[in-house]
Amino acid sequence: MRKRKLAERILFPQGKHKLWEKGTYHASNTHPSAGYGGRLRGKEYLPLAYFEGAAPENSYTPAQPYVLNVLPDPRPQDMEPGYLRLFLQTAGADSPRPIKLRQKPSTGEWFLWEYSSPLSGIRIPAAQDPWA
Repeated sequence: MRKRKLAERILFPQGKHKLWEKGTYHASNTHPSAGYGGRLRGKEYLPLAYFEGAAPENSYTPAQPYVLNVLPDPRPQDMEPGYLRLFLQTAGADSPRPIKLRQKPSTGEWFLWEYSSPLSGIRIPAAQDPWA
């Protein structure tokens, strides 16, 4: 599978519209991908960078099976009820990146609520780095 398609499936596993309907996109009232889709242009490796085995040296090609390194929140007392903060580890950054989940009280399900930090810059793949 091409990296771009794999990246889209990782970011939008249920399809963009289903995620929008469930309320996980709240930053924009336009198309669900409008807020974050532009951040991936030319950086299709970005979502892949958070899986084990992915590193700048191998162009963020993750090992299979796909495994995320999820770390607990060191300060859970700072979160309001119904929300959970976790951290994703990547070889492309010096520190883990936070994500925020929100619980739907009627079903107990957790939904990805905020994930702008994992979409921020990380080390570019060595193959794209003119200084490598």
